Amino acid sequence: MPIRPMTRRTRTLLSALPVGAAVCQLALAWPAQAASIWTGDASGGTSVFGLLNCDAPGTITTVNDAQRGTIWKYSKPSGSNRCESHGIKVDGAKYTFQNGKTYWFGWSSKLSSTVDNNANFQWKSYGDHIQNWPVVLKMIGGRATVIQRQPDGNV
Repeated sequence: MPIRPMTRRTRTLLSALPVGAAVCQLALAWPAQAASIWTGDASGGTSVFGLLNCDAPGTITTVNDAQRGTIWKYSKPSGSNRCESHGIKVDGAKYTFQNGKTYWFGWSSKLSSTVDNNANFQWKSYGDHIQNWPVVLKMIGGRATVIQRQPDGNV
């Protein structure tokens, strides 16, 4: 079943609803036939990522979580510039996200600090795209914050 774009009527209705209700409406509207193209399953090793960029002494390792099993652990000590993974690999090759397609991202984090930061998750666009970072999850003022940047650069 193809994913249909949201109509103006649906967008207007959702904008009038409280945030929780809007999220519920969007979740219920998601097609059941959506296919998974990638999983960041830590048991697959770091080869699931397109590239690792983690300055020493930072590390990207796996640890066991009582609720989720084997998970990724990014350790970025204070003063270290970066510790991140860039992009994903699908069938062993770096994946290029396509304009005009709809993607669903699931994300879970446990943070050891809630100080302001650059990003806990940043979806970067590589290649010839109009958005450098469409979506960022970061800490601002002790709160987890989602920022969605429009193609014209407005946040």
